[in-house]
Amino acid sequence: MDSIPKADLRIETMRGTGQGGQHRNKTSSAVRITHTPTGITAYADERSQHHSRKIAMKTLKTRLRQHNQRLKDEKKKARRDWAVHNTPTIRTLDLLK
Repeated sequence: MDSIPKADLRIETMRGTGQGGQHRNKTSSAVRITHTPTGITAYADERSQHHSRKIAMKTLKTRLRQHNQRLKDEKKKARRDWAVHNTPTIRTLDLLK
């Protein structure tokens, strides 16, 4: 999961929000990266576009890792639930009374 194909990413640059005056209004340093297959997005608004891109990519990788782990956990739970509900019950007699 460390390497995400570039074809799966949509990278947008925009002007950041908040304080900064003329500099903030003239530079497009904010970055939003969207993983198109899942729709998961990450946004970073730092002073430089390079730094914003690096932070957004790190955040996106973390969110994708969490998403994949959640999918694995759901599959595991579904298999466990199926096994519990579809195995015959074994009834034992208490012979030691």
